[in-house]
Amino acid sequence: MANEKSLKESLLAASPFLIKVVEIILGLTSICLIISPYSSRLHTSTGRAGFVYSALSGAILVDLLIVVSHFLQQKIPKKPSLIVSCWYGVMLAIAAGIIFSDWRALQFALQVRPSKNRMDLMISSAITATLTSITFFADFVLTFRYG
Repeated sequence: MANEKSLKESLLAASPFLIKVVEIILGLTSICLIISPYSSRLHTSTGRAGFVYSALSGAILVDLLIVVSHFLQQKIPKKPSLIVSCWYGVMLAIAAGIIFSDWRALQFALQVRPSKNRMDLMISSAITATLTSITFFADFVLTFRYG
């Protein structure tokens, strides 16, 4: 019984670090998937594409800083961690909406017929950005409850 309790406690203690690793992997996947469609000019606005790149790369960089500080055994304060998780959760939800919007606009465009491969990469990036946003909100909840 005590062994099970210590396992649960150790998982809860490691959950902020593990969820940061998951956020980094999902963020990198999403940004790698969107590079090909956006470099082929498959976006409705350069500003919208810039926002998507900024949201994804900012979230990755902040998570990398938090993971590095974990390895350096520096404690991250709770309030800034909550603010960052909530902020990037919202930013990535907006970025996913932008990618979905661009994909839909290109899906029904009469002037441009993009390749199916690039359209598939675009929708995959939108889904991955949505999952990354959800993990940021899960990180917010875990930090709020157990952090």
